[in-house]
Amino acid sequence: MDFVFSHKKNLLKKYEKKGAYNVIKSIKELVNMKKGELFLIDELNGKLKRFNFKKRVEPKRLKKFFDAIDKDSKEENTFLLVGGHSIIPFYKVENPTDDEDKEIFTDAPYASRDTDFLIPQRAFGRIPDSKGKKADFLIRLLEQTKEYYKKSAGYKESFGYSASIWKEASKAVFRVIGDEKKLKVSPPFNAKQLKKNWLKKKYLYFNLHGSKETPNWYGQKAPGDAPDLPIYPVAITPEKVPTLKRSCIYTEACYGAWIFKKLREESMALKFLSHGTIAFVGSTAIAYGPPAPPSREADLLGKYFLQYVKQGIPFGDALKNAKIDFAKKMIRAQGFLDDDDKKTLLEFQLYGDPSLGFPKKRMKIV
Repeated sequence: MDFVFSHKKNLLKKYEKKGAYNVIKSIKELVNMKKGELFLIDELNGKLKRFNFKKRVEPKRLKKFFDAIDKDSKEENTFLLVGGHSIIPFYKVENPTDDEDKEIFTDAPYASRDTDFLIPQRAFGRIPDSKGKKADFLIRLLEQTKEYYKKSAGYKESFGYSASIWKEASKAVFRVIGDEKKLKVSPPFNAKQLKKNWLKKKYLYFNLHGSKETPNWYGQKAPGDAPDLPIYPVAITPEKVPTLKRSCIYTEACYGAWIFKKLREESMALKFLSHGTIAFVGSTAIAYGPPAPPSREADLLGKYFLQYVKQGIPFGDALKNAKIDFAKKMIRAQGFLDDDDKKTLLEFQLYGDPSLGFPKKRMKIV
């Protein structure tokens, strides 16, 4: 069953009556198209009424609510949240690593049936909103999602873009979806040289620097690069994002999925989503990866995710399976999950409908 969740009172508080009405109308249309089930979690009935979210949505209680729904279902389920942090809050967990992030904003606990929620058992995604008080942005994402179910044609090729210092590690990931010789590297490439048409591809892979403070993503010069090249050139800006057709994005940029208190033009994630991205997977915190193969952390997770998507697995299951495979691989290699591994499992989120994907065409038997 495809379960969809939102919060009517919080939608009304943010978008007022007309805006909230239009959002809920669009959500209901999407649910009907998916043949799913909608829960406005502040209007629960029956035995689920014991989960009271009318005044406040407390993440620990929300996880128990998801667990209860999953327990009562005999099917494999997908879970889709509609709205950002002010509508249905992200879980905040303590950062397992010793870096600048005090806590991690994550949906990972919601995707797990366990109290130790590093490993997902549910296909989970979120259609987020922006900081704006008008409902237009969220409605646009919902309307786009409905269009995706009509299975209109998209692209066939891939685009990859890496900081020069990580180019060898990036090639190992990009090889899953494209020709490593076509991987763009920054420097020498930068945002001014980047052509919008290059991004009109089925798969978009980025291994660049990111920040909470600026929407731009940055390259980094590698040892041996020409001395006159800039150390941290601007590799891409929101203005460079074209209108896309069903593109799937995996980004290793630090804070690549940071959308909190951001408008569309202040977040690469929001800009990509509003311009035709069917699935966006990125990190809400500082992400880790090696400068060269073998793939680890964000590199390894990305390889697994893209492999599953290429096989026709829906995006939610692809990320779930990728995280499971990642954990198994690291435990086999070192006997345990280290702090960087744990953070990787927590920080990478799916923005988009987890039930969607790129299904393989069935061959006709004559």
